[in-house]
Amino acid sequence: MSSPTRIVLSSMREHGVRYLLMGGQACIIYGAAEFSRDTDIAILAEPDNLRRLQTALSAALDDLGELEVLGLEDLVSCKKTRRDKDWPMVRRLVERHYLDPELEPTPERFRFWLRELRTPALLAECVVRAQAAPSEIAALLTELSAGRKATAVAAQGGSEQEIGSALADEETRERAADEAYWRPRNYGASWLKARSLLILYEIPDGFRHAGAPGIPVEPPTVSLP
Repeated sequence: MSSPTRIVLSSMREHGVRYLLMGGQACIIYGAAEFSRDTDIAILAEPDNLRRLQTALSAALDDLGELEVLGLEDLVSCKKTRRDKDWPMVRRLVERHYLDPELEPTPERFRFWLRELRTPALLAECVVRAQAAPSEIAALLTELSAGRKATAVAAQGGSEQEIGSALADEETRERAADEAYWRPRNYGASWLKARSLLILYEIPDGFRHAGAPGIPVEPPTVSLP
């Protein structure tokens, strides 16, 4: 990691900030190497924690120590976005986990692999392993096949091309869901930015209410989860 990242994370740890490292830096820690110029961090949005964050960022001490990293399943979920660059990383993260020889193939890990593997050959292999595994894992295959087409296709002996097609459809749906989630929020951010510019430059009320090209003049209605 870059020196600024070490400084910030070390300071946050020392000041007791509740956070989880995510994004490209977290992917590096899980073994799916990715060049990342920035650092993404999930912060607990509570007043006391935000005050500790402010203190930590002001201090920015030099000692890194241990990292608090977002769990792999949550990291994979966060990476399922509309951005092209995130999907190869999702595939590599799950591949790296599945191929790790030191990991015991527990039911929990089989559940994760059958639900998240995005490499047709490895998903087919995982299905075969699940079919030959104890009944608890075999039952997982039946359960997850009902909710994931790619896993179902693999369980039915489909070709890698057929599995790949099902995975592509799944990715398309995930991208669309992410786009739908962020569209009203991005619009809301654009409205706030536009209003700030109007106030900053003291644009006359008449012009402001008429609206300028590309600048929304009324706040959007956003339903938060």
